[in-house]
Amino acid sequence: MKIAVLGSGIEIFTFLEQLYTHTNIVVFGYDKSTENGAKDSIDFCQKNNIPIINHYTELDNYQVDLVFMLSYPPLIPQNYIDKYLFVNMHMALLPKYRGMHGGTWALVNGEKYHGFTVHKVDAGMDSGDIYYQESIETTLEDDINTIRAKIFEKFKETIKPQFLNIINGTTQPKPQDETQALFVGRRKPEDSLINWQDTALNIFNLVRALTPPYTKGAFTFYKEKPLHITKAILYPTPNYIATCGQIVGNFKEKGVLVKCGDGVLLVTELSYEDVTYSAGDFFKTVGARLKSN
Repeated sequence: MKIAVLGSGIEIFTFLEQLYTHTNIVVFGYDKSTENGAKDSIDFCQKNNIPIINHYTELDNYQVDLVFMLSYPPLIPQNYIDKYLFVNMHMALLPKYRGMHGGTWALVNGEKYHGFTVHKVDAGMDSGDIYYQESIETTLEDDINTIRAKIFEKFKETIKPQFLNIINGTTQPKPQDETQALFVGRRKPEDSLINWQDTALNIFNLVRALTPPYTKGAFTFYKEKPLHITKAILYPTPNYIATCGQIVGNFKEKGVLVKCGDGVLLVTELSYEDVTYSAGDFFKTVGARLKSN
């Protein structure tokens, strides 16, 4: 079986490393928008004389049987889905969080289980039959970085035996449960803006879903300039009414308390004008107000 690999990131590089000597990988491709994330894979393919293409339409030159995809932005049109078997890895537990940035949306929603899904590509958005899934349980101490690290370890452990089962027909795909489907879209920078009238838990989830370096972090405005909150901790208090977004407590080395829609959030680290600060050092006292616009 002739196999093509499309995409970028450490997972694609790991796929190439683990499957190269066990399968017939005849071509690799990546999208120009993700070139930085594909550099290790490009180097690997150049060293092993695997041709590199810039667009899925070039697959026609290689008569491939199966295409494995991960972090490959272009949508595959129906005429190519009909022509080749496309298998995709999606960074969420389908049928939940179909669409772009599914793993980030899962953390924004406070899901206790995360993971990835390997599935067939069909005409829909991440709606194809599932070959296999791996899940991890998360805690409130996890952020997007620790979660992605755990997911990668699961991928590294399972992808070779699972993919070999797919290509030899041992593993057959199963339909998704449409009643459980959740749909999300590509995140934009403005989606990272904090609404201080929201609950402390929801704001906390937003902060840890956007922990650098993948983004600059969830942000607010201070003195008319963006202030990114990079680390925070839930701080239990009864629900009460006060001015949302105001610094209401300063624990110095621990951080500052910011009033939210129900209780407070303990902000421990922030970035302002591209400089990282301990929140307790940046705000010398209480009373400062953070704004949502």
